Amino acid sequence: MTIDDLDTQYCDDFECTSSPAVEQTVRTLARDLQRLSYTRAAFQPDFSYEDGFRSFKGTGKLGRGVWMRDVVKQPKVAIKKMRMLDKSTAEIDWQLTGQVAVFGVQVAVKTTLGMNQLTGRVTNLKESWDLSGVGAPASAALVAARATWSAQQASKDAQEGLNSTLDSISSMGSQDEDTLYRDPTDPTKFFRQEDSTMQDAVSLALLLGVLYIAYKAYSVVLGA
Repeated sequence: MTIDDLDTQYCDDFECTSSPAVEQTVRTLARDLQRLSYTRAAFQPDFSYEDGFRSFKGTGKLGRGVWMRDVVKQPKVAIKKMRMLDKSTAEIDWQLTGQVAVFGVQVAVKTTLGMNQLTGRVTNLKESWDLSGVGAPASAALVAARATWSAQQASKDAQEGLNSTLDSISSMGSQDEDTLYRDPTDPTKFFRQEDSTMQDAVSLALLLGVLYIAYKAYSVVLGA
């Protein structure tokens, strides 16, 4: 996406009261929001993300962190204001416009950034929405689409976590495969007993995640 008059919109008025590294990162993330992508180098490897619908840690999921691209048709972000709340906390106010289903939406969003003053990298990022300016049908459609997208991402997160866990215990798993159990009905027969504990735990975690996302979506609709 092209960025129209980015500097004249806010950069001349933005005064960073922290380190030059922090200021550069804040400006970079403001541009990233308009580009609908994140610059991974601007974040600590173990940074945390939260927006009320989804939360995760680490830069590995940043590629799947820009929900606007998938939830909103023809999304456009306009930066409204940037400010430093203190030497290690920045805040960016921006507006998202586009279309969800048959409804046009215009949502005010606030991004709060926790920063490392030395490196200038983001240690935590939190987004909050203001749906007061969005009509009830459009608000419900946006929240439903966002909740569905979050459930899909939660499923991918769970699968990635399962794959990582299985890889880390693969050596243990190979040892378990050699464990044989005697069939009590026939002493000459043996069998292997499969442990479904991990699969059951992942399924339960995924179910709880989907239920939590549905609860958050319901709360947002009521609040709007």
